[in-house]
Amino acid sequence: MRVLLVGANGQLGRELSEVFEKRSKTITLVALGSKVLDVTDREAVQICVSEVSPDIVVNASAMTKVDLCEDQVEHAFRVNALGVRNLVQAADRVRAKVVHFSTDYVFDGTTNRPYNEFDAPNPLSVYGRSKLAGERELRPTDLCVRTSWLVGRYGDNLVKTVLRMISLGQDLRFVNDQFGSLTVAQDLAEKVLEMIFTNLGGLYHVSAQGFGSWYDVVAKVLEIKGLGLATLKAISSAELPPSRKAPRPAFSALDDFALRWSGLDPMPQWDSSLARLVNEID
Repeated sequence: MRVLLVGANGQLGRELSEVFEKRSKTITLVALGSKVLDVTDREAVQICVSEVSPDIVVNASAMTKVDLCEDQVEHAFRVNALGVRNLVQAADRVRAKVVHFSTDYVFDGTTNRPYNEFDAPNPLSVYGRSKLAGERELRPTDLCVRTSWLVGRYGDNLVKTVLRMISLGQDLRFVNDQFGSLTVAQDLAEKVLEMIFTNLGGLYHVSAQGFGSWYDVVAKVLEIKGLGLATLKAISSAELPPSRKAPRPAFSALDDFALRWSGLDPMPQWDSSLARLVNEID
């Protein structure tokens, strides 16, 4: 199987690269960072996909800075929507399947139960709207993986920020009124490889089991480190600084309904994956 991985230098892209290279002897991987292949450049995408002639195009490129998307609306849609269109059109020419990643932020957070694949999206932010637009560029046989609250060994993410704040002795202030499913990028990459080999297509929610607030996540990090909660304070979303421009859903946990019925095992519990990640980073 020949795989073209786009966005290979990002948090998820680096995990996908490692999983594809280490876990399977049947994959020939061509991994390109966003500086090598700009998905918004339609002609460059067509030339690249034509030259590589992959069986699978995995799109790990995205504009993921949620607040920045509010200021750079056109760029967000160019990367997160038109970029997907460019990849799909190029993949169609070589009869390749596209694997694409989306987000829990396509939902408005007004429910009190985890969202499944058949719940109607209603994004609150530019980021969420642009990612939903990208989903709609996919073909029925492509694989769209919605995930949530991604953390990992690479890139900037909440867990690495919290560990750095702990090491500096800083106070921790995190919201206790936004709930979601924390997902470790390595777990997601391994599951996506399994889904590719199972030849799944369509929309799937793939995130860790269980959910909590950002406060709960930070409290768990402190527990894993053997520390108390004296430096941690719960705040409301209303107390966040004005720089947090983008509205976030209050509840965006994902229900992996379609994945369960595919016959594949569910993702691990969020707290057990978090413990492994903290020990790997620290």
